[in-house]
Amino acid sequence: MTAPDLLEELYRNQQRSMRSLAWMLLGDQESAEDAVQDCFSRLELRSLTGIDNPADVHYVQTKTPLLTIDSIRDAEGRGQTVFC
Repeated sequence: MTAPDLLEELYRNQQRSMRSLAWMLLGDQESAEDAVQDCFSRLELRSLTGIDNPADVHYVQTKTPLLTIDSIRDAEGRGQTVFC
């Protein structure tokens, strides 16, 4: 299985739970979807530069909440209301 195939399989298997986690933290479905998409985009870039096994769920489970927290901080910095 190629790296893109593994990445696609990882996305299918993990995106729902990661989106739920991000939604719980952000309180906004669209922002949650953006955070998860950003996480998988970064993983795709990393897979091109050296991740041997993109099926490693640990990266996604760690990176999604961190990107979500970054989104919260950015929103607060802009004076926006955050629903968490």
